[in-house]
Amino acid sequence: MNVFIDDVLIQGPLQTYPNEDGNPGVLPQRPGIQQYIWEHAEDLNCILHHLAEAGGTFNGKKLQVCQPRVVILG
Repeated sequence: MNVFIDDVLIQGPLQTYPNEDGNPGVLPQRPGIQQYIWEHAEDLNCILHHLAEAGGTFNGKKLQVCQPRVVILG
């Protein structure tokens, strides 16, 4: 996680746990959910929880979750 003034950028997992076909691996206990997506959701939940506990506030209109790419200006 990187913080710049009031922006928090959280990088997703570095790998997709590909299966033998080269497709992203899914969780055995949750068919249809890719493992790397689940891990990113857990990380995001933990980070947002810690930020809220520290008194951080969030603007729902500005919040962008699970973006495949972002453009950072400045």
